[in-house]
Amino acid sequence: MKAAVVKGARILDIEERPIPAIADDEVLVKMDYVGVCGSDLHFYGEGRIGVNRIFEPRVLGHEPVGHVMDVGKNVSGLATGDRVTLEPGIPCGTCEFCHTGHYNLCPSCVRRFLGNPWTDGVFQEYIAYPAPFVFKLPDEMPALRGVMVEPYVVGLYAVERSGARYGQTATILGSGCIGIMTMLALRAHGVNEIIMVDVIDSRLRMAASFGPVHTINARNEDPVEKVMSLTGGLGTDLVFETAGSLLTQKQTVQYLKKLGMITFVGFSSGDPVEYDISTLMRKEANITTVFRYANQHPKALRELARHPIELEKIITHVYPLDQIQEALEENIRDKETVIKAVIQF
Repeated sequence: MKAAVVKGARILDIEERPIPAIADDEVLVKMDYVGVCGSDLHFYGEGRIGVNRIFEPRVLGHEPVGHVMDVGKNVSGLATGDRVTLEPGIPCGTCEFCHTGHYNLCPSCVRRFLGNPWTDGVFQEYIAYPAPFVFKLPDEMPALRGVMVEPYVVGLYAVERSGARYGQTATILGSGCIGIMTMLALRAHGVNEIIMVDVIDSRLRMAASFGPVHTINARNEDPVEKVMSLTGGLGTDLVFETAGSLLTQKQTVQYLKKLGMITFVGFSSGDPVEYDISTLMRKEANITTVFRYANQHPKALRELARHPIELEKIITHVYPLDQIQEALEENIRDKETVIKAVIQF
C-alpha cells in the first residue's frame, strides 16, 4: 500500500508499505477519503503543536471514511463492504479516566491517537483498527459527509462541555472548520443566535451559507464593540475560542455576558496568555476546556441519520493521495481559498 510519511518539517515522501494484518478483534479498513486537519498542517509545516513534536517519520491524518475489507474472527456488527468512519483515539479501557467515561484523557488514548507524534494516522491506503472504534455510516450518508463526522464531533463535545441550553446566545471566535462545526452543533442544541468572528471573508461567507448568523471581520471593525452593539451591551451567554490564537484567547472574556461560559477549543502555540481574571470574576463567569472528545461518534451518527446536515459543504478542495504535499502546502499558504481540504484514495 501507499503511505504519506512526514520525515521532517515540510518533508514528505510517498512510501510503499505492506498492508497490515488484522488481529482477532480488529477490522481492515481501506481509506476512501481523509480530511486535512489544522493539526496535520502544524505537524507537517512545523513538526510540532505546542509542546508535542514529531520525533520520527510519521503518517498523519485522523479524519477518515473508508470501507471494511476484512474482519477479525471475534468481530461482530461489521462486515466486508461496510462504509465506516474511525474514532481516532484508542484508550486502555482500564484506567480511572476510562472507567469514568473520560477516556479521551486516558494516558494510552493521549498517545494512541491517529496521526500524532506516537501513532501513525490514516494518510495511508489501509489500516488495521480495533472494532469498538469503527462505526458504520448510515446507508444514505454521502462519503464526503462521513469524512466530516470527526470534526463535527469536536464541535458537539465543545457544546456539550459548555452546558449550552436552548435559547442562549453565542460568539464563536474563528470561522474555520471547527468554528463552523461548533456553530452547527450549537444549532443542534437549540442555540440559534450566533455571532462568528474571523479575519477571512471567505470563511465567514461559508459560515453564513449554513443559515442565518451574524458575521464580523475583525480586520474591518472592532469585534468586541460590534458584539456589544448586537447584544445591547450585555455580551453573549457563550463564547467559544476555536482559532487557537493567543490574541482571541485573551479577548474571550470581553465578549461574555455576566454568568456566561467560555469554552477553549482551539490549540495555540502553548505560550502563556495574559488573562483578565478580574473581569471574569466581576462577571461571575466560567471557563471550561476541551481535549479532543469522548462518547460522541455513536450519537452524532444517529442524529445525522435522523436530521441530516450538509457537513460536506465546507469542503473546498479534494486532492488525490499523490498530491498530498501540494494539498498541505496550499492549505498553509492560502487560507482565503482553502477552507477544508480532503485527500481522496
